[in-house]
Amino acid sequence: MELSFFVIFVILNQHSPVTANLACESDQSENDGSCYYFSESESNFATSKSSCEDLGMHLVSIGSQEEQNFMQSSISSGNKELWIGLSRLTWIDGSSLDYNNFANGEYDNYFASQIFDDGGICFEMTELQSQWFDSSCSGASYYICENEIEDNAGTYRKLSIN
Repeated sequence: MELSFFVIFVILNQHSPVTANLACESDQSENDGSCYYFSESESNFATSKSSCEDLGMHLVSIGSQEEQNFMQSSISSGNKELWIGLSRLTWIDGSSLDYNNFANGEYDNYFASQIFDDGGICFEMTELQSQWFDSSCSGASYYICENEIEDNAGTYRKLSIN
């Protein structure tokens, strides 16, 4: 009897849409096929990276202006910097650097002067203009984690818009 119930459950489950892996957690935000977690505490780059991994996520990789706009609109107010998943000019999740928002002095010459003054190993995004610059990896900052949402076929839905 138990075996027949299990077989029926498996058969029914295979034909039912899987939704458990499509939803973001309650403390996360969804945008264009990804879940995002915005930290409420500060830590250094390595600890932030580990914290994201503990959540089954990675530090955010920003692939388009639309995603950048979402980041900027989702950050709670307060003058702060946030770790992003850019290290040595590559995204730590392996995606390509097709889009960038490095500080260019358009809003603030102070940030423009800091773009690559720490060796380009760890990168932050400023809250005010959402521009990117490198920073000492040992400094404490907030961070953004990301996880691409898996669809029913086991593929990822995040699209990169160039």
